Amino acid sequence: MFEWEISTKDYLRLRAHGTPHRLVDVRTIPEFNGAHVNGAEFITLSKFAAEFPEKLPSKNEKIILYCAHGERSMMATEMLRTAGYTDAWSLAGGYETLKTEL
Repeated sequence: MFEWEISTKDYLRLRAHGTPHRLVDVRTIPEFNGAHVNGAEFITLSKFAAEFPEKLPSKNEKIILYCAHGERSMMATEMLRTAGYTDAWSLAGGYETLKTEL
């Protein structure tokens, strides 16, 4: 795992304990419309840099980002961390790993 990744196991534990967080899907519109985690917000990676300041205004809240396998969400997480978001995380393995555990 990379520095800003959260494992599926840790994410599911966080969710089960009711830890406040925002879950953001950064996949494409067809991917999101095909299936996504209930309660996930959608900001496609291609528009992420332009949209995250308005859609994710708090730099201190826990934000978990996911894509299909973890590459795009890591790029989005890096954008957030660079912008000063202190609790942004990429879901390791992405939706493909998470859906097997839900």
